[in-house]
Amino acid sequence: MTKRKVLIPIDPSEHSHRALHWYVENVRRPDDHIILFHSVELPALPVIAMGSGGAYQTEEWRQMIDEQLKNVDKLKHTLESWVKEENVSAEFYASDRSSNTGENVVEVAKEKDVQLIVIGSRGMGKIRRTILGSVSDYVLHHAKIPVLVIPPAPEHPQH
Repeated sequence: MTKRKVLIPIDPSEHSHRALHWYVENVRRPDDHIILFHSVELPALPVIAMGSGGAYQTEEWRQMIDEQLKNVDKLKHTLESWVKEENVSAEFYASDRSSNTGENVVEVAKEKDVQLIVIGSRGMGKIRRTILGSVSDYVLHHAKIPVLVIPPAPEHPQH
């Protein structure tokens, strides 16, 4: 039997880390291979007006990109350490192909030929989710493979 590939979208949020831990504790098979995917959100290039200090804006934009890339590297190293401790077969993959994180997740799932997506949910209300959109909602409705959505932790766990 071939290894099952599982895509877990990851960012610094507690929701994505909860999904990763829940997967490892409840669903992981010994031969699974996890793809920890981070959708990089690069800052938009500011509109530069002629004679309005465009060089400064471009430099500021470059610094914002450098900072974002440092954050991605930090996330990668944190996850690589955790994966090693947990003895999990995994790889880290980051991409900035689209500004829509949900689209990125679905595309990477196709590209990497994964069999399951495990994604955390922030637990937004219906109205807020409708207005802002939800990455997990987008993935659930556009992926052509099974999607496991891990809800946020209860605010007041019952004993």
